[in-house]
Amino acid sequence: MPALPEGIVLDQEYADSHQGFSIKYPRGWTFEDQTAAMKPKSDQEFWIRFGTYPLEKSVIVVNIRRVKLAPGTDAQAFARQNSYVKAWEQKTVLGRPAFACTSRVLSPKPAVVHRLIIIGDGFAWLMNCTDYTGKSPEASLSIFENMVASLRIASGEKPARKQ
Repeated sequence: MPALPEGIVLDQEYADSHQGFSIKYPRGWTFEDQTAAMKPKSDQEFWIRFGTYPLEKSVIVVNIRRVKLAPGTDAQAFARQNSYVKAWEQKTVLGRPAFACTSRVLSPKPAVVHRLIIIGDGFAWLMNCTDYTGKSPEASLSIFENMVASLRIASGEKPARKQ
């Protein structure tokens, strides 16, 4: 796991027992539940945003969305249905198949976006980190990867931790 940038400590925790997950995030950050804005199809879907307050002005924002997949959808079926992930790196995260990429975007304002989609237990965990700092993306990637490593997902089968 890459070292966190100097002064960053993941010592706050967001936990939701109803949704069965928890994640650590940096000291001084806040979170907003954006679930209503995504118009969830089930009560098992959600969207939480993390960053400095106010989030609209945060230079690094981490989003976590969970969406229910059709029964029997595994990583291969997800890739067939969402062809954009075929060009992404395939890896294992928290003992589950995942797709990852980093890209630059120009609108609505220039940014680097780190993306990760974890497939498992009937859900897709859509996570991203948008970095508007204009600096090297290694710092935001480190924060993002450390947050992902702190993610705990309750399920019938305990995931293996990524080495």
